[in-house]
Amino acid sequence: MVDKHIFMPYMMNHRPLAADKKSNIGDFLMMDHIDDGVIVKVRALYAQDDDAKRFLDWCAGKRRDAQETSIDNIMRVTDVSRSTAVALAKALDEAGCGEFIVGRRGSSSRFAWNYSRINLGHIAAGEAEELEAVIDPIDDEDEHTNEVTALTIPQAKRYLAQSLGVTPEQIEIHIKA
Repeated sequence: MVDKHIFMPYMMNHRPLAADKKSNIGDFLMMDHIDDGVIVKVRALYAQDDDAKRFLDWCAGKRRDAQETSIDNIMRVTDVSRSTAVALAKALDEAGCGEFIVGRRGSSSRFAWNYSRINLGHIAAGEAEELEAVIDPIDDEDEHTNEVTALTIPQAKRYLAQSLGVTPEQIEIHIKA
């Protein structure tokens, strides 16, 4: 009998692709085992962490996939601090969803997806059962520039205050319906 612990370094660093899964029956069986672990872990993260839930719900609602998502984009989407966005990326890394990459030499910190982020969002919410590869990815920067973002009132006040050099408490927003 083969000790599964021998394969752990390979399994943790392997980035699955749809065509790759069936190349070798041993790899296929190991990946199937990993997939089950990822599903359990991402669902637990979704259930226990409001920031992860908000982010994974955003992922599920996307029209196009991405190979990477910047920490800045995670901050913007979840309306959290940089340290919280990094902690979220590390938690997703630990769950096996991808890899947190620290920015170096002018490159920004980011999260590289092992699987479709759209599919992971659906899996986390219990709306899907099988992991899928990233398909037809969009560049993270293109996504941010082409996306119309709905803001909450506190977010809008904070952005306005920053642009005007005042505090958010000094901003009043009135909505006439």
